[in-house]
Amino acid sequence: MLRKNRLTMAVSAALGMSAAAVMPTVANAQNDQLMLEEVVVTGSRIQRANLVSASPVTQVDAEEFKFQGTTRVEDLMKNLPQVYSNQNSSTSNGATGTATLNLRNLGDERTLVLVNGRRLPAGSPLQGGTGADINQIPAALIQRVEVLTGGASATYGSDAVAGVVNFVMVDDFEGVQFDYQFSQYQHDNDNGGLQQIVGDAGFPFPDGSNTGGEIQNWSLVMGGNFDNGRGNVTAYATYREIDAILQSERDYSACALNNQGDGCFGSGTSPAGTFIVGTADPYRVEG
Repeated sequence: MLRKNRLTMAVSAALGMSAAAVMPTVANAQNDQLMLEEVVVTGSRIQRANLVSASPVTQVDAEEFKFQGTTRVEDLMKNLPQVYSNQNSSTSNGATGTATLNLRNLGDERTLVLVNGRRLPAGSPLQGGTGADINQIPAALIQRVEVLTGGASATYGSDAVAGVVNFVMVDDFEGVQFDYQFSQYQHDNDNGGLQQIVGDAGFPFPDGSNTGGEIQNWSLVMGGNFDNGRGNVTAYATYREIDAILQSERDYSACALNNQGDGCFGSGTSPAGTFIVGTADPYRVEG
């Protein structure tokens, strides 16, 4: 009986020493785990435009409009490498007063323009009723622009061969917003080489500093919700005035001499007025 008690005590003492030796190791392991300061979680299933579409999508948010300081939609869209604007505020000869989008330079009639997923109708009748006029889209109410740069004719038809541009608008605007922007161009007519050539030919040339092409843009947006947020009414008004920059006011373009140098030759196209009299055929008034 005594031998059994001694054996039990010896085994108990050995187990106690083993437990004491293991405890510092566990404590050190816990301390090592607590030293972790940063945990990085990667969300691979977060929806993004380029991941939920079969074709590449470029998205431009409303913040880009504010950052660029543009009031015309075509000015911001032209910054994208795949977008070309056939008709815009800088078009002189042959201008129709519209603004169109042309993806990959395949023609504005092959670029489909949508507003909240619905087709935007054609703009000027002078274009044959093909290109959509994005001047009809209020820039102040654009939430984002989605550009589908891959051909989408299988889904949308032959007018989407070049791609699709979808304007997503704000549908819950509340309050009043007024914007005004003014800009102009300035040029110093100090190109002595050109002035000497034109002067030697006996033709006048402009000199000194010249300003022109003043642009004024006014926009007013008013909106509000009703029926506890079930509906919204938004009104938008804009006025834009763009003054011309005359060819005769710049020393590099005032006199375009031909090979014989017997006269100054400028533009052969004058600004055209357009009116429609009981028919779908357009008429142009020169002068």
